[in-house]
Amino acid sequence: KSLTTCTTKHRSRTMPKVKKTGKQKTKVVHPSSRKAAQLVREAHRKERLERRKAERSLAVSNKVVKLMWFREHIDETKLFYTTSEMLELIESYLRRLDDELEELVRLQSDKTHFASHYRQQHASKEDTIRSVMVRERELFEGAGFEAPDLRTQKLFKIFVEWKGEENLLPKIALAKYRSE
Repeated sequence: KSLTTCTTKHRSRTMPKVKKTGKQKTKVVHPSSRKAAQLVREAHRKERLERRKAERSLAVSNKVVKLMWFREHIDETKLFYTTSEMLELIESYLRRLDDELEELVRLQSDKTHFASHYRQQHASKEDTIRSVMVRERELFEGAGFEAPDLRTQKLFKIFVEWKGEENLLPKIALAKYRSE
């Protein structure tokens, strides 16, 4: 018989280690130690990752809202849209906030109905709407406004069948359109 078989045959059995349960004392970390710096880095990293995750989800939800506007305003009886029809659709998208902005301006100018502090309450919303309108208009006239690509039957059909699911967003083809 070999030596290995003999040792495995007569191996003494040990009891399994018992994990500690209950409260364990946490060690105090010196503020200028390497361990403290490591803990600070981990905390900052987790915070940064959470912030980026929130920013990504906000960007995705904004894109879904934008695409749903186009989804609601397209003519589903068509087979596809031409570039000029897409430009008209984008122009109407850019004008979607005009009525709300006019209403806010009218409310602010109505001195008999509201107190002055109430009129100032809508100033932030008005500024936000104006900045969104200016940014979108600059994109449309400059680098290009991103909108769904509906210029082929296949892409148009995919977009019509889309119901606003975020997980299917990569299937939606987007194109950049510039004003003529």
